[in-house]
Amino acid sequence: MSRELNKPLIVRAFSHPSVDGLHLCSVDIGHKEINIFCKMKNIREDMLTVMALPKAVLADGTMIEESLIAGLPSQGIMCSLLEITGSKKPVKGLIDLPKDTICGSVPDIAALGETLC
Repeated sequence: MSRELNKPLIVRAFSHPSVDGLHLCSVDIGHKEINIFCKMKNIREDMLTVMALPKAVLADGTMIEESLIAGLPSQGIMCSLLEITGSKKPVKGLIDLPKDTICGSVPDIAALGETLC
């Protein structure tokens, strides 16, 4: 299973003016900032989380593509354990990583044996 997982820092999160519960986030992925939409309620600025970049394949076989949402580009998805594991259990929101997390330091986010970044 191919996963291009990254640990973005959410720099800004704005509520979409015409779509209830949708947030446009500017995220720092290390070498640039990109835009991603998210509906998770626990999203906040200065949060370190997990995201899947375009061409990543999630646990359920979905390949992530850059897309237009509400007329604006979204360049990946923010991940909860649902996207990482494919679990049907309810999720409480995005994965909230400790601030001192570095690439390669999360070898087993969800008992999958995969490293972050």
